[in-house]
Amino acid sequence: MSPFLADPGSLFLIAASLLAFAGVLAIDLLLTPPETPKARLRAAALGGRRNLGPAQINQSLGRRFAATLRRVLGSFDLIKTKQMGQVVQAMSQAGWRTRDAIAVYLFAKLTLPAGIGLLLAVLFFVAEIGTMPTMVKLLIVIGAVLFVSFLPDIVVRNAASKRRKAIELSLPDCFDLMVICVEAGSSLDAAVDRISDEMQASAPELSDEMRTTALELRYLSERRQALDNLALRVELPAIQALSTTLAQTERFGTPLAQALRVLASELRSQRMMRAEEKAGRLPALMTIPLVMFILPALFVVLMGPAILSMIRNFSAV
Repeated sequence: MSPFLADPGSLFLIAASLLAFAGVLAIDLLLTPPETPKARLRAAALGGRRNLGPAQINQSLGRRFAATLRRVLGSFDLIKTKQMGQVVQAMSQAGWRTRDAIAVYLFAKLTLPAGIGLLLAVLFFVAEIGTMPTMVKLLIVIGAVLFVSFLPDIVVRNAASKRRKAIELSLPDCFDLMVICVEAGSSLDAAVDRISDEMQASAPELSDEMRTTALELRYLSERRQALDNLALRVELPAIQALSTTLAQTERFGTPLAQALRVLASELRSQRMMRAEEKAGRLPALMTIPLVMFILPALFVVLMGPAILSMIRNFSAV
């Protein structure tokens, strides 16, 4: 046997490196955007005649890897825990709604802390890299493991926050387009379908949510459940108001166009108020840069010639 493989430290280093690589690969799969419906339709139309490029090959390998992870984790019953409801809701808000994404998330939660912990432990205590005290090394290992254990949650929360902000910016246009569709005589299902098609290029996040809502309105037995699911996926007050308005319209037959027009007007007013609040905070925010950077330079420009003149006069005397 090779002396390198016979060394326990080397074996630990190899195992830690493999675990860390697997965890990073899981995070990369979690961050990779899913294949769009248009791409799937284009692939189905081309059939087997198309040539697979690097992106398609990577997506295919990623899906196979995620499916394998799902089978392995499913055999250990890790997906049936009590916290999975919260995980599924958080990943749905981030735009990841497949079982493969949940499997990749769980795999990253399991492998990243173990891999990074083993790797740092081997580097610090076996290879003895660094001259720090043992307690400092131990604290670094524990801190890195704790940070990496929360890394998948941080990734999911950041993705959900970015998606929520993108949806919020495109909501006024969505409401206006829905008003136009309803006033033109379209039903709620047709209006939601039209919005998902028209806003695909300008607001893909909102288009995806509307497409999902349209499918749920079409196939769920309770139409109110589809609207409630929309409010759960997008935790925004405007979306919750839209869901409530559409539910009341479905139940009581109230005029939908007028209610949507009021919602759009309120949303634009709220956005204008937020812009005014940010503008009102600018003087307070500019005080520190003004004192630290602008005023010293201004004093140097104004007082510098006088000080130099005084120095020359005193030196001449």
